[in-house]
Amino acid sequence: RHHWTFMPYWGFKAREFSFSFDYQTPLTGLPMPPRAYLSLGKAFDIEWARIGARRSWGQSLMDPSDRFDLNLEYRRVRQVERFWDPRDIERGRTFILTAERGFAATSYRVASQFRAAASAGLITEPAIDINNFIRAEAEENATLRLARWLRPRVRAFAGYIAGTAPAQEQYFLSGGFKTTGFEDLIISYKGWWSAQERYHVDGGANLPGYLGRHARGNTVAALNVDLPLYRSPLSLFAGAGQVAGGWSALTANDILTDAGITLHLPFLRLLMPLWINRPLPGKRRFDWRWQISVGGSIAI
Repeated sequence: RHHWTFMPYWGFKAREFSFSFDYQTPLTGLPMPPRAYLSLGKAFDIEWARIGARRSWGQSLMDPSDRFDLNLEYRRVRQVERFWDPRDIERGRTFILTAERGFAATSYRVASQFRAAASAGLITEPAIDINNFIRAEAEENATLRLARWLRPRVRAFAGYIAGTAPAQEQYFLSGGFKTTGFEDLIISYKGWWSAQERYHVDGGANLPGYLGRHARGNTVAALNVDLPLYRSPLSLFAGAGQVAGGWSALTANDILTDAGITLHLPFLRLLMPLWINRPLPGKRRFDWRWQISVGGSIAI
């Protein structure tokens, strides 16, 4: 009935202990009950705590078709100089209330997973004139069975933030900013192993070809396609999207695109972007790059 995990670890670079603690318990004795949960921890000059309730239900417990999550999160960034790239994160305290709803549907031709979330955030440090924000986003992930050997995966994502959100709560161009679980023990957040440099986290506009740009904004729209090559660990990917300060800045002339190859290995994914439509001055459209991703984000 009660499930908890506690993970202490030593940071050789930080020269201090960090930890994470997670607890959950069902609220009723009925099948597929809602669960209350608590999560807290400290690592890399960040302290966090989250409390909430979630439920997954559907035709079978192992493959739920519906889920709901309501949580309140406290997060404090004590400083950014030691481990973080200041282009990606800001010091301060935030409280964020989030409601998330998910649906899954499967047929012979299409397997669909849809997610929508709404958040309200309050910044209590530093003191600023506009210290709150509202965020809304929607994401669709679909696998299409066009033939036995042709099963593309399509992702459509859009999000908008009204108000003033810290940098780490905004949308990033090349991929997500936050990592979870075991990934936090592997990567760093500054320099070569930054999530915006050589490590890929699914999220945001999800355009890995634009690594190193550290581009972010309050508005995002993106379409990503991944085509597995039949009976091989390789897949072809392509994406189009943009992050900006508002919807008016998302015009057809500003769309960014990329394409490349992904190698899927056990617990590891190697992304090799090969082409982008808008390189930096002096750079090439076709250029070999690479990024690494680990954990549950792989799919073969």
